[in-house]
Amino acid sequence: TGEGNGRATVTYDDEDTANKAIAEYNDQHIDSINSVVRVQLAQRRIRNNDNNGRGGFQNN
Repeated sequence: TGEGNGRATVTYDDEDTANKAIAEYNDQHIDSINSVVRVQLAQRRIRNNDNNGRGGFQNN
């Protein structure tokens, strides 16, 4: 559709700086988009190697 999903990823060099950004910006209203920003640490996904990196469909 060409529209964004409203998500972004920001990378910081250290955890302390990331936590400061979360404390400052989480739940802040942004007037230009008329929306509240939610900021949180991303969680790394653990890869399931059962499918060798392929999709999850199995034909048994």
